[in-house]
Amino acid sequence: MDNNSTETIQDSRILTFFREIASLFSLFVIVIGILAEFGWQFDIDFIRNFQPGYIFMNPLTALCFILIGLSIQIILQKKMHKFIWLAQLAGIIVFVVGFASLGAIIFGFDTHIDQLLFGSKLFGNRIAPNTAFNFVFIGISLFLLTKDKYYKLINILCFLVNLISLLAILGYVYSVQNLYGVLAQVPMAFNTAIAFYITSLAMLLIRSDRGFMTVISSNFSGSKISRILLPSILIIPSVLGKVILWAQDSGLINTRFGFAIFNVFLVSIFFVLMCWITIKLNKIDLRRQQKVTQIMELKEEQLKHDVELQENENDFILVASHQLLTPLALMKGYTSMLLSGKVGKIDTEAQKYLQETLYSSERMSSLVKSLLTTSRIESENVKMVSANFDMDELSRSVAFDSKQKLQGKKLALELPSPKKLMVFADKEQTKEVLINVIDNAIKYSKKGAIAITYGKTDTMGIVHIKDTGIGINQKDLPHIFEKFYSSENWLQTQSESHGLGLYIAKLLLTVMGGTISAESTVGKGSTFSIALPLSKNV
Repeated sequence: MDNNSTETIQDSRILTFFREIASLFSLFVIVIGILAEFGWQFDIDFIRNFQPGYIFMNPLTALCFILIGLSIQIILQKKMHKFIWLAQLAGIIVFVVGFASLGAIIFGFDTHIDQLLFGSKLFGNRIAPNTAFNFVFIGISLFLLTKDKYYKLINILCFLVNLISLLAILGYVYSVQNLYGVLAQVPMAFNTAIAFYITSLAMLLIRSDRGFMTVISSNFSGSKISRILLPSILIIPSVLGKVILWAQDSGLINTRFGFAIFNVFLVSIFFVLMCWITIKLNKIDLRRQQKVTQIMELKEEQLKHDVELQENENDFILVASHQLLTPLALMKGYTSMLLSGKVGKIDTEAQKYLQETLYSSERMSSLVKSLLTTSRIESENVKMVSANFDMDELSRSVAFDSKQKLQGKKLALELPSPKKLMVFADKEQTKEVLINVIDNAIKYSKKGAIAITYGKTDTMGIVHIKDTGIGINQKDLPHIFEKFYSSENWLQTQSESHGLGLYIAKLLLTVMGGTISAESTVGKGSTFSIALPLSKNV
């Protein structure tokens, strides 16, 4: 599980709770260390080992636990973060103590570092090998605890400390010396094992938002269940085993009976836990399915609502457009009559205003017609009559009609040599597409040429319309076929765009099984490629 995925699934309340528990654990470790030091100072055996008749905690070990507990407090308290270096220094000291003790055990290089405190009272009390290993692991973890990139290593080292100390605790609980002692060396003290176990848990809880600790700290259902089960899994088998051993030692039951009872209890406990987990997970699945069903129902209702809105919108556009076309036609007709002088002479100033009126009415008429076309296509009210026709012939016809739009511009419309390109589509709708694309090229080109060329693939006939206009920004290119979209570059021209021409072209081509694409370089021009299925006879 990586960092990015875990950061989004943590429950901040759980993380805060875990850090509070870690703080309590660190205080408990400090208390264990202080009690051991008092025990050595005042020769009180019980607080030196918690277990009468067993090895005492070494005083240097007790001092290391005090340093570890204080360091964890510094790391947990935000106001103490300026003293993080003290926590890291404590980590180095703990590491040195563990490493020096291992050096004496493994290599025979004895620094007697564990004899520094209360040397006259120790009588052979040394730091045990498993204690030394744990100090090495804890020292490294403490030094790296504030560094995010080492969380995996910290998790592994703390887990090893937890395992070693748990074995020692169980060794004392079950009176199995091999679990808390290593070969013929001094064994780990009982209170030392407890302190290590609590310390490892505290350090794991501090970084519970990283590594395998996210298994129990996340907000998923499995983590919530694991937080409930984990204490039972750690405590019940150990307590049950101890009770059965006590019964055997007391003569109440024999070994075989005790073993059988232990197994029966474990099977029963885990069966109950399994049933409980199953019930919990089934409830979670049921709630999830209910939510999914509700979401699907809401989506269906929303879809119906959207369809109704679209239909109402299309109906409104159709009615409004028809109502607008008639007065627009009258406006254009009367304005044209006035400009022609048929109803009398008009002065230059009036002609200027009438020209503006005619231009605006033509633009409005074009917009209304585009809206009508868009509405018909979107509501699937456009009748398509596909047939074979020559794309070259149609392109030449559209180009001829478009030449009058070149007036006042230093533009040429270039056509290739006559060459048949038979396609299968609706001829009238294809004409509409060509008009829209060529008009777009004229609109955004001031000089140069608009060149029409042909190409084809195994299944498609292609018309390329290349202009030498202002071009289209790369960020605008993916959006130019969207409804009402106008690129920023149109501000550089005197033309205005209603953003429907290319949208209509794409809609019509899609219905006819064709495609349209564009390539462009700002300042150099654009190339639009219109592709339609080749004639079925070709």
